[in-house]
Amino acid sequence: MSHYAGMYYKDDILHIKVIVNQQNIIEAIKDICYFTSTESIAFRKQFEKNIVIEYDGIYEIKYLKKAMNHFPEEQLFALSIYGIGIKPSINGFSVSSDVWTESKKQQTAELLEIDINHIDFEISSGTCIDN
Repeated sequence: MSHYAGMYYKDDILHIKVIVNQQNIIEAIKDICYFTSTESIAFRKQFEKNIVIEYDGIYEIKYLKKAMNHFPEEQLFALSIYGIGIKPSINGFSVSSDVWTESKKQQTAELLEIDINHIDFEISSGTCIDN
């Protein structure tokens, strides 16, 4: 799927992001929503009214996955980054650390090879609590 940029739920509505220059939106949606069984088709019809197509995608989901998986491990420690995850709602990443400076943000964006505006820089202690 070449123009798919991710999907997420917000307020029980499925948001599907596609690349801005998407020429064949129907094919992209078919790729995402391909169902073969009768139950799946009924399920899809039940929720068709709750799907929003967002045409503001810049990065394909496969590009985001590759960028995240190729982030240099030694830089995670050097920059005190506790986690990186894909955040489809911004067509980018959520990156957590205990402190963010403008220099650290820029360096992180360069390592991810993504525009800084597509990164949600979160503050975290890096501590996991097991309940």
